[in-house]
Amino acid sequence: MGVVHCWGDDSAGQSTVPDTLDRVSTQHVSAGAAHTCALSESEDLHCWGDLEAMSGWAYRSGPFTDLTTGSDHTCALEGDGGAVRCWGDNTFGQSNEPKGSFLAIEAGGWHTCGLLAEEGDPELGYEVQCWGADAHNQTSGAPSYRFLSLHTGLEHTCGHKPDGLMACWGRNLEGQLK
Repeated sequence: MGVVHCWGDDSAGQSTVPDTLDRVSTQHVSAGAAHTCALSESEDLHCWGDLEAMSGWAYRSGPFTDLTTGSDHTCALEGDGGAVRCWGDNTFGQSNEPKGSFLAIEAGGWHTCGLLAEEGDPELGYEVQCWGADAHNQTSGAPSYRFLSLHTGLEHTCGHKPDGLMACWGRNLEGQLK
């Protein structure tokens, strides 16, 4: 938990932390292409920068338990059941809200993946569901393994399996799937 500090490109105000967050303790921060969002300790969402990625809003009252940003979209998990809520660009369906209860979500550039809460356990892992852009199999290429965690890149996703190994899918232009 701490206070947010940002640096780097600020062409859309994405690195200028709003004054309203000076006194807000945060538990998670995620940066998109031109927007940044923080999950406060009180489980509310605060976003700044290009707010088109947030459908024009800068604050959403929680409770939320997780947050992720893609290039121009944002998704969060509701604290009362793990439903996914998404806002922003939906050109490829990356902001479509899937049915079900999720434990974790991760957004790539134009796709999002999540671990399904009702399909697994902490030791054996969880089934993954992905939605959004699929030009490089970043959604349809998800393997049938169970995962403990997910990590996304612009056009690929990797999952940490219970056996300690990783499995990756999506674009492999730079060898990121190896």
